[in-house]
Amino acid sequence: DVFALSIETGEVLWSNMANLSAEISTICCGWTSRGVGYAKIFAYVHAAVGEYERSAKSARKDLFNYAMADGYANMFRSAGFAAEVDALRAHQAKRDREGALAAISQNMIQAIDFIGSDKQVTDFVQGYVDAGVEHPVLMPMPWGEDRFAVTQQTMAAAAAVSL
Repeated sequence: DVFALSIETGEVLWSNMANLSAEISTICCGWTSRGVGYAKIFAYVHAAVGEYERSAKSARKDLFNYAMADGYANMFRSAGFAAEVDALRAHQAKRDREGALAAISQNMIQAIDFIGSDKQVTDFVQGYVDAGVEHPVLMPMPWGEDRFAVTQQTMAAAAAVSL
């Protein structure tokens, strides 16, 4: 059986019951060491090497599109960005696109669509690895005048990560 527990409360968030017989005695590594232990952890990492002020508008547009989808909006809320999502959607309901974009905070941008120097992008991706992600899957955000150069620079910064 597999469970996901809340770190804060210990509450079972979800579970998958295999319903295997307790009489089975040939489980590979024992009843407590199978299943999820064999999983590899992948995560999409959105990042761009660039100047924050220059790229923030593109990041806001990107996050706006995600936040308009209920599933992503709920994930953003769960990640601590409820105020941004609610304000964005309230502005959009009034057809105030500029207000909706302005509702996206710098914290939200830097948590989800990170923008920084080569070293900062390397450190950002390294943070995923240090948190247990075995395979960070880079989504380079090609924001800038030379989209190809930004993409190459972002990929090079991510490649400097120690796996």
